[in-house]
Amino acid sequence: MFRILLIGSLALVVVGGGTAGWWFGVRGEPFPFASAQASEGEATAMPAGLEFVELAPMTFPVMRDGQVSELMTYTVRLEVADQAAEDLVKARAPAVRDAMLSELHGLYAYRFVQQRDDKVALIKRRLLTAARGAVDADVRAVLVQGLTRRAQQAQRP
Repeated sequence: MFRILLIGSLALVVVGGGTAGWWFGVRGEPFPFASAQASEGEATAMPAGLEFVELAPMTFPVMRDGQVSELMTYTVRLEVADQAAEDLVKARAPAVRDAMLSELHGLYAYRFVQQRDDKVALIKRRLLTAARGAVDADVRAVLVQGLTRRAQQAQRP
């Protein structure tokens, strides 16, 4: 009897943890105890002296059914706290772009992200997390400067 309760409890923890990981991690819903403005990756009221670092445009393919269905291009700027953080981000720009491109590839692999109407807020949150993980600097926000979608014709073998 104890063994059945232990296995049932463990299964409940695994299922609950997996669901929470999907809801808050992959799906990108904000944590209920986090401020809405900070979780969106939006620029907040900050002291003067903020700097912006523009990254080179990031182009990646969106795959559907094993074919490239469209090419997406994001142009972003990172809002950083000061000149020192700007210098650090510029020095690590290739690593930051790589982390952000990996995040974009992963996000657009999920059909629910492709079909979502409000995907920019989710993408900004995830890109902010990726940028912060790639560079040890005070990255405050991700500002999407441009988004281009180019549909691709399916090629038959």
